[in-house]
Amino acid sequence: MAPETNRMRPYSTPTAGSRTQQAREAVGETYRQAETVVQDYPASAVMITFGLGCALGFLATSLLAPQRRSSWYETAANNSESLGRRISEAVMSALPEAVTRRM
Repeated sequence: MAPETNRMRPYSTPTAGSRTQQAREAVGETYRQAETVVQDYPASAVMITFGLGCALGFLATSLLAPQRRSSWYETAANNSESLGRRISEAVMSALPEAVTRRM
C-alpha cells in the first residue's frame, strides 16, 4: 500500500502516543478550569445549567412531540360559524317566499 493512502499510519507511529497524552492533558486542564469556575460562582453555574436544561428540554419536546391538532375552541368556533352561515342562508331563501305570500 502506498504511504499516501495509508490513513492509519499517523496513529501507528510512536508519536501517536504523545498526541494521545497531549489530548488527555488538554481535556484534564479544561476540566480543572471548569471546576474552578463552578467553585467560584456556584449560583451562576446552577442557573446556567438549569436554563440550558430547560432549553434542551423544550427543543427535544418540540422536535419529538406529534403535531398538535386544532384546539376545542377553534373547532367550536368553526362549527358555530358554519351553523350561522347555514341559518342565514335558510332565512334569506325563506324570507322572499313569505313576503310574496302576504302580498
